[in-house]
Amino acid sequence: MNQAVAPDAESGVGTGVGTGVGTGVGTGVGTGAGTGAGPDGGACLREATASDVDRLAELEQASFGAEAWSRRLVFEELTGPHRRYFVAEAGGRVTGYAGLFLGLDSAEVMTVAVDPAWRGRGLGRRLMLALLTEAERAGKRRVMLEVAVGSEAAIGLYRSLGFAQIGRRRGYYQPSGRDALVMRLDLAPAGAAGVQPLM
Repeated sequence: MNQAVAPDAESGVGTGVGTGVGTGVGTGVGTGAGTGAGPDGGACLREATASDVDRLAELEQASFGAEAWSRRLVFEELTGPHRRYFVAEAGGRVTGYAGLFLGLDSAEVMTVAVDPAWRGRGLGRRLMLALLTEAERAGKRRVMLEVAVGSEAAIGLYRSLGFAQIGRRRGYYQPSGRDALVMRLDLAPAGAAGVQPLM
């Protein structure tokens, strides 16, 4: 997983693992909902397509620098099997994106990146909620992610969504050699209260 830069850690999203993550989501993936004068500038979420690859490669570079995915890897992720990618878009410009790999019984957050000019407006949270909704819809039992040590805003966001640290990977991020924290969210069993669907 990339570093998962999502410094949008507002409070008040659920009370713990699998217990109502995503209260008040209803922001609309691909529906055009959520327009208006909110803190996110009226950004909408939609599914990413291969035509987004150049912009996503720009966001990668802006967010991760030397550790960014190459354009080719971004394209392979967008078009690969068992992947779901979403973008946040405002005024026709992509302002953030996030991706999920759907495994046998778990899902893994592959990356979360928000344009530096759009951070702190809740886009990282909205993108994460879209990924969690997809994992739950796909019947996955848990969601995993790695995040760079020291990425306090992102770590705070993930904890507020119910993720807990379960391990540490030494020297995971290259070329910096930074460690990664491994985090897990156990999703509610089928039929129990969990991530609210995006309307």
